[in-house]
Amino acid sequence: METYSQEKIEKRKEILEATVRVHGELDGSQACRVNDEVKKLRNLGARKIIVDLRGVSSFTLFGIGMLKSFLPDLEREKEEIWIGGLEEKFKLLFKRFGYPRIDS
Repeated sequence: METYSQEKIEKRKEILEATVRVHGELDGSQACRVNDEVKKLRNLGARKIIVDLRGVSSFTLFGIGMLKSFLPDLEREKEEIWIGGLEEKFKLLFKRFGYPRIDS
């Protein structure tokens, strides 16, 4: 079963940061749920959001594309959206999809 969780928002140096942890397969429906969680965090005032993919067991190209399609809309308001927790072999794939912010 696909699950995701949201960490509490922490205030550090006047910048609100939050992490969305993703587990299971990253497909189109999972990408939509991640998008919903990121929007909720943004509405709570988070300005830096990390989408942690460390718990993802597999990716579909559709899921990666869907997630990428949401990011420009989310970043218009000056939030920083980072992708984290990727294995080295997946970093190149995400870079090819145009993800500018990949955290180690």
